Amino acid sequence: MQSDTSSTPSTWRAPTIPQRGGLLAKLHKFAYTSTFVYACIIALLATPFFQRHAVYQHAVKVPWGAKFELPEKYRLAPGKTLNFKLTTSDNVTIGAWFVLSEPFYQSLRRDAPSPLEQPSLATVQDAVRSHPTILYFHGNAATRAAPKRVQHYAAFTSRLRTNVLVIDYRGFGDSRGIPSEHGLTEDAKTAWRWVLDQGAKPEDVMLVGRISAGADETHGLTYPFRPPISLCISVRAEHV
Repeated sequence: MQSDTSSTPSTWRAPTIPQRGGLLAKLHKFAYTSTFVYACIIALLATPFFQRHAVYQHAVKVPWGAKFELPEKYRLAPGKTLNFKLTTSDNVTIGAWFVLSEPFYQSLRRDAPSPLEQPSLATVQDAVRSHPTILYFHGNAATRAAPKRVQHYAAFTSRLRTNVLVIDYRGFGDSRGIPSEHGLTEDAKTAWRWVLDQGAKPEDVMLVGRISAGADETHGLTYPFRPPISLCISVRAEHV
């Protein structure tokens, strides 16, 4: 007698294909992404617009919305600083401050019957004839009103008893134009000519430059004039 055996149909399953994942795949993805981002950065830096902003960082206008016509707002003594404009030989207008020497400023305060206003051009001329003057060329980024820079002016005028003339290069602060190596050098020459026009002697002028923008400009300034001036360049990068 033949037995009737019923067979249960078996369920077919597709073979499992191992997925390619894990640490190695993630590393590959990271490498591809990093390479792409790096290539984009190099491409951007190859354009003049991004090169200028990377080198000079002049769009970083610290302090933001600065009122340069009110130097006392940035911890400079009232009536000690003249805010004015200079025009370069290539017709670019740049902003500047002239900070009086502390002894000269105190003599004005003693003789003034009322609170001092910003010094006049005649007062500046008396100051440069009676005290040495520092031409201060700041580094990249920020403006002449940046807190750390104002501390330098205060130290120079009180401890060294000098006047300080500081400019914002073209494209910086309230200055017009676009920064370039030639342009910034021309800005420095304009400041140099101005202080001599006010009556300063070349031997009574010191150039103080800050890396990275300032040192290049003081180097370019000393070559064509070769006056008997003092030159001080800080090699420490300065951003504010």
